[in-house]
Amino acid sequence: MNLKLRISALLLGICLLAGTLTGCSGNPAGNASYHQGYWRGETFLAQQADFTFSLPQGMSAQQEQQTSETAQKLLGLSSPNAAVCDLYAAGDTGAQALLLAENLTLSFPNSIPDANTYAQALKERLSGQSNLAAGEISLVKFIGQEFSKLPFTNARENTQTWYLMRRSGNTMLVVVLTGKDEAAIEEIASSFSVYSDEAAQLNAVNSQDQKELKTTFHQGAWKEDRYTNESMGITFPMPEGFSAMDKQKLRTFSGGTTVAVGDELTVADGYEDISLYDMGIFSSGGTSLVLLAQDLSSNTATQQISTRAYADVLLTKLENAPGYGFASGGIQEVTLAGAPYVRLCVTAQDGSVTQWYYLRRMGDHMVCMVLTAPSADVSDLEGIVSSIQAVQE
Repeated sequence: MNLKLRISALLLGICLLAGTLTGCSGNPAGNASYHQGYWRGETFLAQQADFTFSLPQGMSAQQEQQTSETAQKLLGLSSPNAAVCDLYAAGDTGAQALLLAENLTLSFPNSIPDANTYAQALKERLSGQSNLAAGEISLVKFIGQEFSKLPFTNARENTQTWYLMRRSGNTMLVVVLTGKDEAAIEEIASSFSVYSDEAAQLNAVNSQDQKELKTTFHQGAWKEDRYTNESMGITFPMPEGFSAMDKQKLRTFSGGTTVAVGDELTVADGYEDISLYDMGIFSSGGTSLVLLAQDLSSNTATQQISTRAYADVLLTKLENAPGYGFASGGIQEVTLAGAPYVRLCVTAQDGSVTQWYYLRRMGDHMVCMVLTAPSADVSDLEGIVSSIQAVQE
């Protein structure tokens, strides 16, 4: 096997271990006690904050999860890593809904404040901005719990903003709602509901997301020269000039001795605590496709992670891998064989190797198709992807 291909595969194996995700997405950087929420269709589920948020008409989800810049700006923080922006939805009229989570042990190392004290400090920080006029702090009932409310008027943008704060352990949860007036803000606020059980969550999302949430990953199979995975709903022929990897080669490809016994172990056999390589194909020129699945339920840092957040974490790991840093070619939401995926593209720093990752969360599993090729032969990857079709019912 091509040496550079093997290095890339080994790097993937390191990146996908559940332990490497701790403190990155399930626990955002700088906030080890907070677990990020995630989108299911047009509904945002925030278990730790104890609410769900359904997108109102005219608003759309924004890809600002895991970033600290938005939180830093809205909270007027000096520390860039003290808070993260989790939920972020916005509309054309200036309407916004955000959930910020601030690690109080970083911002207030000497004394952890309650919500009212925090609101007073926030008022002092933000009142220094000439375009903002602060109102009075009050206690309000919101999503079934008591929050401290701090209103602001923005004269420059002719909008109003409510900061709603509640402490959860060492985290301050801050919901920020912006609209043209109080009535607009109250309409946005009505889109929040108390976090419900699994059945209620399933009723809150569309049918495609329901199907995906309840689907369990199972290993696919080769029949003659065609691979089919019924659980994923995909099938494709063996590309010309490619060969299938046997199970021992797959383990070598993953760098691993992680599977202890037997050649036929699959996710369905109960070995969900490791990354499992389902299938792989490779060419003599160094192009390959590997399909693997990782169980996310066995680690609290990954239980609630969304596909997009997982891609963000994986990209960070690839960019910072010692000696083999990769440069991002972008993250996109795409459709493959009729199903939603997040696609991550990276290229080795020396320009020699390109990798495409197709990620999809299926219930408790993150399924990942990894396509690798010498950068001069990216057209080979395009050919493989175009050959992947939906299984006919």
